Amino acid sequence: MTSKKIDLLEQMKRDEEQLKLRQKELAEEIELDIHRQNLLEQSGTINKLKTQLELFRNKIMEEEIAPNNYKLLVVNKQREYDELINSGNRWNHLSEEEMINKFDNVEQCGQYFLKIKQDIELKKGELQKLESNISQLKEPHNRIKITSMEYFDNISKCNDKTIKNMDIAMKLTNANGDVYGVDKELISGNFTGSTKYDMLPILTTILGVLDKQQQSIETINKRLDSASI
Repeated sequence: MTSKKIDLLEQMKRDEEQLKLRQKELAEEIELDIHRQNLLEQSGTINKLKTQLELFRNKIMEEEIAPNNYKLLVVNKQREYDELINSGNRWNHLSEEEMINKFDNVEQCGQYFLKIKQDIELKKGELQKLESNISQLKEPHNRIKITSMEYFDNISKCNDKTIKNMDIAMKLTNANGDVYGVDKELISGNFTGSTKYDMLPILTTILGVLDKQQQSIETINKRLDSASI
């Protein structure tokens, strides 16, 4: 009788230890579940915020609020064409002795002039195409307003000399205060809504941070999944 009671007592102790172990496991599982739920909520919040920010960024990029400055490309192309013509003219006025000093041989001199001639014809064709598009009001020249991205992209495509000369021209005014042939808005960047464009780098940075947070959450989730196996 006593032996059975001792065995029963030992069994109860073992059951108690298993129960405590199971309680610990359940507590850890509950903690992991709560952690997962919190991560899931954070991930959902990040996704919603990313979606809203991306919509806002795309609206800024696609909204046509800037003055159409595609004519800048024509002015810039005209400058490049004129510089090539002037370059060719300068070489044409060199004497035979000066030519010899500039080049190692006659063949090299001929190749150089051929290259200039080809570049001139190329720039001339590009310039004529741009001028034709403007005169016929083809896309994108037929739009009164363009996107901020297009506006600043057009400025970035222009030679520094082109922008500098236009900036100087902007400062030349007549007695009535009119600027000589140049619309300030074409290069100044000061137009209604232009401040929105300044927000693009900030939005891009924020979206990058959110992406990193999202990646961190995914990494933690994988670790939690591995720990629960």
